[in-house]
Amino acid sequence: TAGSAVDPCYVGEGTARLYALNYKTAAAVLNFDTTNDILDKNDRSKIIGSAIPSGVVIAIIRGMGTSYIGVGGGIFTSDVINRAAITRMYWRQLF
Repeated sequence: TAGSAVDPCYVGEGTARLYALNYKTAAAVLNFDTTNDILDKNDRSKIIGSAIPSGVVIAIIRGMGTSYIGVGGGIFTSDVINRAAITRMYWRQLF
């Protein structure tokens, strides 16, 4: 039956998480755990919904960055924290 553990195509819900890690050390880079002011292993990820999340889409509107992530039942949005790291790039294609 569809939607059950018997169906091999059924993925299930699960937990969608947003990870913010240093790519070299895997240490936390954002303070997701606001109960303290230190970065520790609890700050490596944040639960943002259910099911398998989509990739992150970043939109820059009027100089402000926002990220969008599709999760089970909706879209999770968050402001981009480090706006100084956003660099406009232009290109021109020559034939």
